[in-house]
Amino acid sequence: MPDGRGSKKASAGGGDRLGALPDGVLEHVLSFLPSRDAVRTSVLARRWRRRWMTTPSLRVTDWYSIKKCRKFLDHLLLLRGHAPIDTCKLFFGGYSERDVSYVSLGIRYALMCRVRVLRFHIDWNWHGARLPLENLPLITNSLTRLKLHGVDLWERTTDFSGCPVLEVLNLIECCLISLEITSNSLKRLNLTDCGFSYDRRTRICTPNLVWLKIDDSYGHTPQLDSMPLLVTAFVRLGCDSHDYCANTDSWGCSDKDCDGCVCARHDKSAVLLEGLSSATIMELITVPKAFIFRRDLRWCPKFSKLKTLVLNEWCVDTGLDALVCILQHSPVLQKLTIQLCEGTKQKAQTEAIHNPMEHSLALKHLTKVEVKCPRVDERVSTVLEMLRTFGVPLELIDIQQTDRLSQFLRRAEILGCACLLLLLKAFCLWGSNQHLRVTDWDSVEDCHMFMDYLLLLRGRAPIDTCNLFFGDASETDAPYVNLWIRYAVMCSVRVLRFYVEWTRDERLQLEDLPLITNSLTRLKLHGVALSERTTVFSGCPVLEELKLTDCCLRTLEVTSCSLKRLSLADCSFRYDIRTRFSTPNLVWLKIDDSLGHTPLLKRMPLLLTAFVRLGCESFDYCQNASLDCADTQCEGCVCASNDKSAVLLEGLSSATRMELITDPKVFIFSRDLRWCPTFSKLKTLVLNEWCVDTGLDALVCILQHSPVLQKLTLQLCKGTKQKAQTKASHNPMGHSLGLKHLTKVEVKCPRVDERVRAVLEILRTFGVPLELIDIQQIDRLSTCFSFEQEG
Repeated sequence: MPDGRGSKKASAGGGDRLGALPDGVLEHVLSFLPSRDAVRTSVLARRWRRRWMTTPSLRVTDWYSIKKCRKFLDHLLLLRGHAPIDTCKLFFGGYSERDVSYVSLGIRYALMCRVRVLRFHIDWNWHGARLPLENLPLITNSLTRLKLHGVDLWERTTDFSGCPVLEVLNLIECCLISLEITSNSLKRLNLTDCGFSYDRRTRICTPNLVWLKIDDSYGHTPQLDSMPLLVTAFVRLGCDSHDYCANTDSWGCSDKDCDGCVCARHDKSAVLLEGLSSATIMELITVPKAFIFRRDLRWCPKFSKLKTLVLNEWCVDTGLDALVCILQHSPVLQKLTIQLCEGTKQKAQTEAIHNPMEHSLALKHLTKVEVKCPRVDERVSTVLEMLRTFGVPLELIDIQQTDRLSQFLRRAEILGCACLLLLLKAFCLWGSNQHLRVTDWDSVEDCHMFMDYLLLLRGRAPIDTCNLFFGDASETDAPYVNLWIRYAVMCSVRVLRFYVEWTRDERLQLEDLPLITNSLTRLKLHGVALSERTTVFSGCPVLEELKLTDCCLRTLEVTSCSLKRLSLADCSFRYDIRTRFSTPNLVWLKIDDSLGHTPLLKRMPLLLTAFVRLGCESFDYCQNASLDCADTQCEGCVCASNDKSAVLLEGLSSATRMELITDPKVFIFSRDLRWCPTFSKLKTLVLNEWCVDTGLDALVCILQHSPVLQKLTLQLCKGTKQKAQTKASHNPMGHSLGLKHLTKVEVKCPRVDERVRAVLEILRTFGVPLELIDIQQIDRLSTCFSFEQEG
């Protein structure tokens, strides 16, 4: 058998792997190719010669026009015969009048081949006409999905009674020159950018429809017959709809040249709403000038299953009668959404369609009302007043200002409205809203009055998250800021973030009082000055995370027994004495680019991860290039002379992951090695050139005190050449390096220079195999922490 021989050859030589596949699988693979490419596979091998003829798809999609495709399509259809087709796609860029009958023939061919999914797309321009399909009904027992784009459909073409299993119909940019669209099997119908008759309405008779979309049609809106199984309906009528009055904002003028009113005179029942009355989800969107929805309310049906309703400004711009009428006829409504665009102000009410006071609104199932608007205007106020009058609780109403979509209500604009109802609603929302976010003010001064009203009205309701972000602050703003922070603390805030840009010489001074709260777990401060008692966090027993950026710590000590994560970025410390950090339960630490004298870290036995980077603004450097010069003008050595133990390394000794990065002139790490502790848990260590630029004593010392180290990374930027070794702080030959756990050494450098060779030599001397060492030559070495590079 030829197929079997092909399989053996394929497995033996490994060349034709597809040749080993069964025929059915090959045909399935070919069905995903454009037909032109599928035909080209006939030259691959004898087995492929006729395989394309039986593929269950026909995809003619890559031709600019029908004319250029005719010869190919003639041969294609003639050779493949009447083999069954599952999916047929015919997409063309343009057509001529001669192509009309040819297209109809191609569609008839697909139907004869029992096509299941048929899609036809033709591009047309506004200066020409759409391609007219022949005026014959489609008759097939196999077609389940039909999509047509850019064609004219005549009377008999839209009679789908000859397609008993057709379930999905998509018509896009089509013109329906017909009186009726009928189908008893259709379940989904999509009419997008379609044109209908200008003198009469097209009836849509689809009794088993479940899903309907009518989007931006032009001409007269079609008439919908009853659809008792309908679940979801989307109807949007744009400015091309002919259902509007040219002379008034309503309808019913006597002008015979007004197309909208002339056609509307023949309506004896609802055009759309009667057919949509069984829907459970319904969206009715239209431009305000189109009157079809408002006119249908004369015969408003009962929406007995409707649970979700979306409307736009047509229901409120000429009064609230339309909205009230729909709500009165929706007894099980659960969610109402009203989308209000920026437009005309609410006009005087027209003659009532339905008197809102005749009946009460029995909206006992209503759980949510959304009002989406650019701003809170008179229309919003009127809608809220009406809903309140009919017993809808204000806490069910969510106003979303769509110019700044956010999950939080913009309090400033609500408070700016003088409407008492809005203030009541705001008060209700504040009572249940546990988030306070004041983030869009240029300065603290601009916000004084707003914050006074805000905090006074919301009272002492609990706050989960408080964000106070400002662009600028002056010395006179300090009392206000301190008051706001105290207010948040009194409201049992859990997460507090305060941010201010400081453009003057001094940062904003927080009051010198300790924070005392049993709820605060996370605190982030930016651009402030902290005094002695402010940094005593013993009054915050559940505070676990503290982040200070661009702050000034004029304090002797920072203490907290609960703190687990501490981040200090771009902070300044005292110039005369070291600030002590007493945080015994800390797990994660980051000190990045501090100014002034490096803080003193006390023991942190639970510490896992530590990142310390000291820049050129650190005061821990010697002006005379020594560690302990006798110059009384050298601030670094004067302060260091008081150190009787390690400043940083003792506190970091319990870490399992540690990164020590510093400018080469900063001596704090090198000096700490005089009292080098044992890093008994350290597994991952990152150092930069400070540990090699003045000799290898520092590197050897740290490695000798890291008995379980697994990974070492050295980042060596371009710098000074390796200098003669200074007086050893620890003799590298005094002990062997017990690096039995070391599995990887990374050396990152711009080039392999004397420093790199010296490092390799010392590692080799102490028994580190060269195969564990990975040298990575990087032109521009990052100065970021490893976790910043990974992010």
